[in-house]
Amino acid sequence: MIKIKLKIISHLIYKTGFGERDLELPQPVAIEELLTKINLENKIPMVIIRNGKVVDLKEQVQDGDRIVISPFFFGG
Repeated sequence: MIKIKLKIISHLIYKTGFGERDLELPQPVAIEELLTKINLENKIPMVIIRNGKVVDLKEQVQDGDRIVISPFFFGG
């Protein structure tokens, strides 16, 4: 069993139904699979940060990771 902290930013909160949550997973999963588990489609432009660094969708979450998912922000 692994435990991670997950933080969702901006309008993505409405898709997941939460802003911040501690999750327990039976085993490490790819970021891409994690998105599916929390009802986010990877078609939405977003940045995913694990422990302060941008990650690829194929990377695995590990016990103790802190994941932040944010949409891209732009404008002037």
